Amino acid sequence: MQTILKVYRLPADPEVLLPAVIHRDSVGEPHVALRYPVVGLPRTPDRNNCTTSEIVLVFAGNISADRPIPTRKMYAFLPIRDYGFKFAIHAGFIFVSNRQDFKQNAWNDALVEHISHAMMSAVILFKSRRSGL
Repeated sequence: MQTILKVYRLPADPEVLLPAVIHRDSVGEPHVALRYPVVGLPRTPDRNNCTTSEIVLVFAGNISADRPIPTRKMYAFLPIRDYGFKFAIHAGFIFVSNRQDFKQNAWNDALVEHISHAMMSAVILFKSRRSGL
């Protein structure tokens, strides 16, 4: 089964909810994506001493009680593995050479810490969207 994530436009403004589609074997499922910029990351030669990155969270667009939300994979430009989250996470993690696991380093630790901040932003945006603000 092939899974492809498509976000059709990435606006200049981060932290906005965007329509997205996850395609599974040519069947598109509507989703909502959030771009979350990350700054002040530790310098590492693996990222040419860059200190910025981005986290993208992707949530199911249609949720119903009779259809459970499946877990989603974590991505670093390619799917990595399923960590049990009910939403997809895409971030610029640094992996060991076979891409089977994360490198243990300060860059990845900082990105993991920022996933919770991105999630809080998503909750706030979903709440304001639901109330019509």
